Amino acid sequence: MANGVPTPLGHYGPDAPVVLEQPLPREALPTPALVLQRSAFERNLTAMQSLVSGYGLGLRPHGKMHKCPEVARRQLAAGALGLCVAKPREAEVMARAGVGPLLVTSPVLAPQALDRMIALRVSGADLTLVVDSFTGIEALAQRAAQAGVVMPVLVDLDPAMGRTGVAPGPEALARVEAVVKAKGLAFHGFQHYAGQVQHIAEAGERQAACEAHHEAARGLVAATEAKGVPVAVFTGGGTGSVFYDGPAGLYTDLQCGSYAFMDQEYGVLEGPEGTLLDSFATALTVHSTAISQPREGAITVDAGLKSLWPSPLPAVLDLPGARYFFAGDEHGVVRFGDGGALALGERLRLRVSHCDPTVNLYDWLWVENDAEEIVEAWPIAARGGAW
Repeated sequence: MANGVPTPLGHYGPDAPVVLEQPLPREALPTPALVLQRSAFERNLTAMQSLVSGYGLGLRPHGKMHKCPEVARRQLAAGALGLCVAKPREAEVMARAGVGPLLVTSPVLAPQALDRMIALRVSGADLTLVVDSFTGIEALAQRAAQAGVVMPVLVDLDPAMGRTGVAPGPEALARVEAVVKAKGLAFHGFQHYAGQVQHIAEAGERQAACEAHHEAARGLVAATEAKGVPVAVFTGGGTGSVFYDGPAGLYTDLQCGSYAFMDQEYGVLEGPEGTLLDSFATALTVHSTAISQPREGAITVDAGLKSLWPSPLPAVLDLPGARYFFAGDEHGVVRFGDGGALALGERLRLRVSHCDPTVNLYDWLWVENDAEEIVEAWPIAARGGAW
C-alpha cells in the first residue's frame, strides 16, 4: 500500500530478451511459431522514425500491437518519445520493464482499473490517461487527489468513429474546462484517432477522409487556446494515415503501431509508391508445417484459428499463387496455384492478417537474422490480460 492506494496486482512473466547461445536454423522451431525478421523490423523502425521526424513531429508507437517490452525498448532507442498502450495491464507490464513515458489510449473507468493506474502513478510511472466523460473525470480526479498525485490527462476526441471520445466542439471544450478545474488532474491536450480511415484501400480516398476530420479538430484547439488553456499535446493517427496526418499541421505526435511488423491488412493499401509494403516491409510471419494431405491440389498446415487472426486471410509467402484458408482451430488448408506444391513435412511462412490480435496469441517472438537463423526470443509479456 502507498498513500492508501493498493499496489498493482497481477501475474507478470519475464520481460527481458533471451539471446540463444547458439543460433538455431528456422527449421528447428516448433510450429506454429511467430517469427520476427530482425533486419526488416529495424528498417521499419528507421523508416517510420525518419518519416515522422521529417514532418517535425514525434512518434509515440502503439504498444498494443506488439505487447512486447523489447520491441518498445527498440522503438524508444530509435527515437520514439514514448509508448501508447490500450489497457491498464499493458501499462503495468511496460512500466515494470522500465518502458515509458506511457499513454493509455482508452478511457479507464472501472474502479479497480482506476485504482491500479493511480497506484502506478504513485509508484513514479510517467503515465498519462485519456478522459471523455464527466463521470470519468470526476472518478479519476477524486482518486488522484486522495492519493496526493497529479495525473496528466488528454481529452479523447471522436472523429466520427463512434467508439470512444467526444465530438471536437462545445462538448469537448466542456471536458477541458472540467479537467482544468479538477484537483489532481492536469490537462495536457487531446487525443484524436480516426481508426475508421486507417484501412481505406485507395490512397486518395484515405487522404480525403483524413483531411475531413482535421478542420473540426483545428477549431477545437483554437477555441481551447483562446480560453487561455495551452494545448501541449495533440496525438493520434496511425500507420494507414501517417502520410496525411503528418503534414496536416495539427498533430504533435503520431501513434503508428503496425508499421514495425506489417500485416496483410495494411500491406494491401495504396501508399505513396505502390502499396504500404513498398514503404514498410513484412517483418512478422507465422511459420507452419504441412502435416496432412487428404486430397490433391492442397495440403493441410498446423496453423489455424488459434494461431492466426482470421480476417483478412493470411498471405502465403513461399509458394507463388497458393492461397491459405482456415480449416478450424488448429488447421489451415493451403490450395496450390501455378507456383508449385508443398510436400508433407515442409515449412511455410504466412504473412499475418492483422498483427495485433495475432501477436496476442503467442508467448514468444522468435527473432531471425538474415542467415535465416533464430538468434533471440523476446517475451510477449503483456499478452492476454484483457483488463
